[in-house]
Amino acid sequence: MPLSPGERFDRYVVEALLGEGGMGEVYRAQDTRLGRSVALKVLRRDIQGGSESWARQVRRMLREARIAAALNDPGIVAVYDVGEHEGAPFIAMELVQGKLLRDLVHADAPLGEKITLLSAIAKVLSVAHHAGLVHRDVKPENVMLREDGVIKILDFGIARRTDAEIALSEGHDDLATRTGDGSFVGTPAYMAPEQVKGDPIDARVDQFAWGVTAYELLVGKLPFRLDRGPVSLIASILSDDPPPMNDVPAEIEAVVARALAKEPADRHASMDDIVAALAPFATPITTLLRRRDGPANAARPSVREPPPPKASTPSRSMTTRSSARRATTNRTPVTTTRAPARARRFLGLAAIVTVGVAAAGFVFARKARTAPPPVLARTSLTPVPTAVTALPLPKFANEEARAAYREGLQGLRDGAWRTAYAAFARATGADPGLAAAWLRMAILIWDADFTAGREHFRRAVLGRATLDPHDQALLDAHEPLIQRQPSDVPETARRLALASARFPGNAELANLASMYALAYLPPSDVLPRIDRCLELDPLYGDCLQGRARLLIRRTGHIEEGLAALERCIEATPAASDCLMDRGDTNLALGRCSVVEAGAREWIAKVGIAPAAHMQLAGALYARGAPEAAVKTAVETAAAQFRTQGLEAEASKQLILHEIATGRFERAERMLRDHQRLVADDPAAGAHGWTASMLVQVLEEMGRDADAGREAQSFLARRGALITDPISADSFVHLLRASRAAGLITRDVYEAERAAWVKSHSEHAYRMGVWVSGYALVARDAAEAKAALAVMPSEAFAKPRSFSLHFGLILDSALGQTYWLAGDPAAALPHLTAATVSCSGLVEPMMPTHPMRHTKSLHLLGLVREALGDRSGACDAFGRVLARWGGARASRTAAEVRAHAKALGCEAKAG
Repeated sequence: MPLSPGERFDRYVVEALLGEGGMGEVYRAQDTRLGRSVALKVLRRDIQGGSESWARQVRRMLREARIAAALNDPGIVAVYDVGEHEGAPFIAMELVQGKLLRDLVHADAPLGEKITLLSAIAKVLSVAHHAGLVHRDVKPENVMLREDGVIKILDFGIARRTDAEIALSEGHDDLATRTGDGSFVGTPAYMAPEQVKGDPIDARVDQFAWGVTAYELLVGKLPFRLDRGPVSLIASILSDDPPPMNDVPAEIEAVVARALAKEPADRHASMDDIVAALAPFATPITTLLRRRDGPANAARPSVREPPPPKASTPSRSMTTRSSARRATTNRTPVTTTRAPARARRFLGLAAIVTVGVAAAGFVFARKARTAPPPVLARTSLTPVPTAVTALPLPKFANEEARAAYREGLQGLRDGAWRTAYAAFARATGADPGLAAAWLRMAILIWDADFTAGREHFRRAVLGRATLDPHDQALLDAHEPLIQRQPSDVPETARRLALASARFPGNAELANLASMYALAYLPPSDVLPRIDRCLELDPLYGDCLQGRARLLIRRTGHIEEGLAALERCIEATPAASDCLMDRGDTNLALGRCSVVEAGAREWIAKVGIAPAAHMQLAGALYARGAPEAAVKTAVETAAAQFRTQGLEAEASKQLILHEIATGRFERAERMLRDHQRLVADDPAAGAHGWTASMLVQVLEEMGRDADAGREAQSFLARRGALITDPISADSFVHLLRASRAAGLITRDVYEAERAAWVKSHSEHAYRMGVWVSGYALVARDAAEAKAALAVMPSEAFAKPRSFSLHFGLILDSALGQTYWLAGDPAAALPHLTAATVSCSGLVEPMMPTHPMRHTKSLHLLGLVREALGDRSGACDAFGRVLARWGGARASRTAAEVRAHAKALGCEAKAG
């Protein structure tokens, strides 16, 4: 007889009867060992039927337990325990509370919400199908919508492997379509024709049942006749076409109709195809849940109440604004453009666009072979312009969260990323379920903090059902970039282009789509897209900045681009991105006084602006200001990074200052502290920067053996780390250090380099591969001549279609290569161009070679000396010694000192 509330069954205390049948009951019970509520299903021997019936029920219970454990998916009810107590078999399952899909069949819910439910069901079935299992009883009574919107598919007790799976394993599956007495296993109204006839089955029977369920949910009735009893039903399933689905879009009706095809071969290839077909039409289900929670419309309670939805732990280091924001910026230590704390810039694809290089590395947006974003025609209808600040506020957030979210949107429009990120963080603090804020935080910080970005994105994914259609499109577009490894930048670009076409009045999507188009389309095609963004919102800081970047980085119209940045700053005074771009451009042009004035203006406007303080420090350092002033600016920047929780970024700035001033021993100690700071970060960029910097410092101090060991240590760990698609790659440089230390042979070095070059054979990477893999690692005439032999013709293109900062790196590489190859005359113009900038301390595009500017000055002095320009040589040598002359151990300083003495310019060298 049934158990009573308070009665103990094994380790479970019964709380209430939830349901019962001929063979047993389901109870809500408390697990006394683990302290959690469960749904306890118990079979009772005292009312059993024949022994075969009993055995079948026991097998079914065990099957359900095994399948749930094997699939381990959030959409399948979890099984916690299975066993027998006093002769009664039992199973303890996840207790789920919500509504059965049956209760929603006649609900007055928006079409998009119903489609979202159907898509979620299809996803769970896909998991089972990929595991080789068929549910065989998909119907509204076996689908539950949890209170938080998570779909649960119930009762895998009659699930079985496909006939093909059984045959392959030469095994036996004792749950056939019919039992020994001829009754059906399953529910006839939802059975596929082949299932009814007893033919071999596969996953497509679940697809048919899904189609019946979808038809019933969308139309309110079954697609087959029930009015003449079971025989008539079976005949209808076998021969009748479903009636038209009135008031259902043709695209959705086509998806359902194909699932209901009589012949399995005529149905969709898989449930995955159904999910993809429904994706554009799905909208949040939370509205449905909230609207129907009132007493008058309350559905019957469910039999299981779940814990919070299961979520995967994000990796510690998934871009959009970040990736599309960083032209050739990579994860550079000195670039203050990556975090919101540094006034995030929207750069990304401009770098991936051009050559994707930075310093000795380049943008590695490793990608699947996907097509470039489609060229989309404008809609014939006139869309309503929607600024980012005019986007609808989240419906169900509390007022505090909504106010903070509104401030975040204003920060986005102004290009004030630090402000935007902080506001969205307050919004999620006030309402942790605010998925729209988590999404934009992920977009803002991903390329600066791999771990935080992916965690924020995961939170947004968990709340996808609460997002409006625009934000769902935004989320889906960034999935290939943030959650895939390696990231798929072209696919994100394609999805953003499609999303912008779907929402043609939306300025946010127009902006993102135009920036990603920079990676694949010529400037003449991108400019109209940016102008379209400005038509929708003339004061959108990102669009104004994007236009300036296009002019500066893709067309070489530097002054016109700077004028566009001034218009951006005037239109959106808080646009930190435009202030930063102006400073970075002038840094590259060598206008140090202009940079200093601009940094002070930026600080006055924004207040907390660590990037501005680093630009100020760079300008002061370049023009030879007192060391105390430079140090104060750097320490102020570091302190402001710390206030924003960016301890690693603060550490980087301080390290770079020590290197720039020749204090290499102290830099080594700080780098080893930095290694410990990022020890738990699985991102390759975090460890790679530290390793590359440490190797360079050790090499400069003449400690090649130590440098080789550090290089080998990182290379050994590199394969287990997560690659950031915007990370600069120092692989060949570290290989070269290993070879110099005698840890690998020349043959191994050449083979590894060739494999690396082959893995980055795309045309867009040619210049970056040459700079990183050939020019900057050449150490003698033979290697330099070999590098010149494979130099891409783009090296001399005019105008150059990449950022000014990469141009500096390229000129440095060309100058070094020509010098080593014995051609000082060819090296001179490149080294002169490479050293004109104010980038000795702040090197936005040089993550792996922060010493490059000073080393280029060294080479410039040698070239001028070889060409008989004693005054020019002494000037270059003097600048090197002013920076590194006090170093206790410096190869560069020692060689420069010897040459300066030989030329008689000791006094000038100081």
